[in-house]
Amino acid sequence: RSTPQDAAKARLRRTGTDADLAAASTDCSADGLCDMLGSLLEWTSTRWPRAPRHPVVRGMSYRFAASDPQLEISIHHRQAIDPKTTDNELGFRCAATADKGP
Repeated sequence: RSTPQDAAKARLRRTGTDADLAAASTDCSADGLCDMLGSLLEWTSTRWPRAPRHPVVRGMSYRFAASDPQLEISIHHRQAIDPKTTDNELGFRCAATADKGP
């Protein structure tokens, strides 16, 4: 699936500094979600089908992508990771199911 976001606005350099999130608010999805990619790989509650003890992580860290030219920053990237793994590039996003409305 293609997205309308401007890839040129991706923050791929100046690691170790804070990103200007106000600037990211101009590059949001149709649902109003901003700055949703490139900071880290995110744990999910989904288990990897071929290794059910391993949870799936999704997304991509700018640091991983910069260190390996074969990797692309993509919302579609997913992989299984041992649940005991710790890394500065792993994290989670707080989320809740939205009301469907009337």
